[in-house]
Amino acid sequence: MAEDKRIVAGARCTWWGSISEIKTRNGIPCCPHCLNVLLEFDSQEKWDESVKRHEDNGNPGYKAMVDWGRGKCFPNYEVLKFRYKCEKMQ
Repeated sequence: MAEDKRIVAGARCTWWGSISEIKTRNGIPCCPHCLNVLLEFDSQEKWDESVKRHEDNGNPGYKAMVDWGRGKCFPNYEVLKFRYKCEKMQ
């Protein structure tokens, strides 16, 4: 059986990672921490393209922050951004 290369990301939280890391609820992929619904990307490459597009659209440093946030669940983008900045200051 081929490896499932899908990447999933929170629709209502900031968690993202491999489809193999998720929990399911009624067959729906959910964040392994807060159980919010996840969105699917076909592969790491598709996910990276999406992140790069956002960074290139006037959001410098976005990729580094998103990479740092992999596997971390925050309730929203503002909290992720704050925690990332705090981490970088240490």
